[in-house]
Amino acid sequence: MEVSCLSCNHVLNVQYEVSYHYYICVKCFSLHKNENGILKLKSSNKSSFNYVIPIGTIVDFENQKYCVSNVILKKDLSNDSWLEYELISDNNSKKYFTEENGNWTISEEIELKSTDKFIREIYYEDIDYKLYDRGKYIDFSGAGFFEYQIDKDENIEYADFICPPSLLSIEIEDGKQTSFLGKHISSKEIKSIFNIKSVPTKSQVGMVQPFYFNLNNTIIVFCSACIFILISHLYFSNSSKNQLVYSNEINLLDNNNKEISTDVFELKGPIAPLKIFINSDVDNSWVATDFSLVNQTTGESSYFSKDIEYYHGYEGGENWTEGDTTDEFNICGVSSGKYKITFVPSKDTNDVSNSRFKIDVYWDKSDNWNFVSAFVVFLIIVIILFFIKNSFEQRRWNDSDYSPYSKEE
Repeated sequence: MEVSCLSCNHVLNVQYEVSYHYYICVKCFSLHKNENGILKLKSSNKSSFNYVIPIGTIVDFENQKYCVSNVILKKDLSNDSWLEYELISDNNSKKYFTEENGNWTISEEIELKSTDKFIREIYYEDIDYKLYDRGKYIDFSGAGFFEYQIDKDENIEYADFICPPSLLSIEIEDGKQTSFLGKHISSKEIKSIFNIKSVPTKSQVGMVQPFYFNLNNTIIVFCSACIFILISHLYFSNSSKNQLVYSNEINLLDNNNKEISTDVFELKGPIAPLKIFINSDVDNSWVATDFSLVNQTTGESSYFSKDIEYYHGYEGGENWTEGDTTDEFNICGVSSGKYKITFVPSKDTNDVSNSRFKIDVYWDKSDNWNFVSAFVVFLIIVIILFFIKNSFEQRRWNDSDYSPYSKEE
C-alpha cells in the first residue's frame, strides 16, 4: 500500500493493507481524509512530535503478524504527555505499546464490567490493582492511519490501576467505558521487536516498572542457604572432635629468645578455631611469646603474641595475686590444610628459677561463627535490599495523588 502526502509529497510505502478513514502524514503531520479511496487534504497545521517506531513497520509478535498503524501523542490536563502506538493484525486484533518517560507498556482491550469512576481498587483475575492515576487527557497529535479524526478539544476520562508489572486502564469517552490490560515491557525487548537501535532514555521509575529482581524469591533463596549452612554446620560439628596437633615442653634456659618450629601438621575438616594452651612456672615474673601460623600451601602467615604473667604478695594486711601461670587463646577461622607454627619464647631474666614452658595446640571442633556470620551477612543484605525496594516504590508513587506512602517519607 502506498500513500502520498498532498502537502509535502512524502510517500509512505506499507507492505500491509490498512483500513483507514484519516491519514496524518508521518513527515509533515498534515491531515488527510480518505473519501472512497481518494485522499483529500483537510489541514496542514497538526503539531509535530518525535517518535521512534516507524509507521508501517511489520513485526511478528506472539505468533501473529502486526503492522504499526499509528502513533498518538496524548496529554493530560497537567501537560504530562505520553505516546501510544497502535498495532493491528490480520484478524483485526490490536496491541497498544505506550511509552512515557522512557518506560514502556504493552496492552490490549479487555471486557470489564462498568465500574464506579471513584473506585480506588479493582480485583481482576486474582490480582488486586490499586488506583495510581485518574484524570482527563486529549489526543494532542498523531501520525499514521486512523478510523476516526483526532480531536484535541475532546477530553477523555481515564483511570490507571497498577499491580507491577501489570496495569489495568479504564477510559470513558462519550459515556462509553473501554478497558485495557497491560504489562511492563523492557526497552531491550522494544528494540528487539521493532528492530530499532535507540529508544528514549528512562527519566524516572515507571508506573509498572518491576523492581530489579524479585525480593520475595531472594529472601527464600537466602533462607534456604541459611538452612543448608545450618544443617552442614550441625553435621560437621557433631562429626568433628578436638585434635591435638602439637605438644611440647621447652627448656627456657636453653631456648630463651630462640625460634622454635613445630613439625608440619595437616588439618582435615570444616573451618574451626586453632586453640593454643601455654603454661610456665612464672613466679612474680613473666614469659612473652611471639607466634606465627604459616600455611604451607599458600605461604600466608598470621602473627600474634601472648604473655603469661603471675605476681603475688602481701600488702596492707592482705595477700594479693595477679595473673596466672596458664593461658589459652584461639586462632579463629582456620581452614583445612598443611600448617606449621613457629614461636619465640622470652622470659624475665630476673627469674632464674623458671625454666619450663609448656605448649599444647588443638584444632577445636567447628564453632558457631561460620553459621552466625553467614546468617548476619544474609540478614544485612536482605535489610539493605528491603530499604532499596522501599525507596524504589516511593519513587514509583512520587507523582501519584494516591500514594500509599505518606508525604513525610
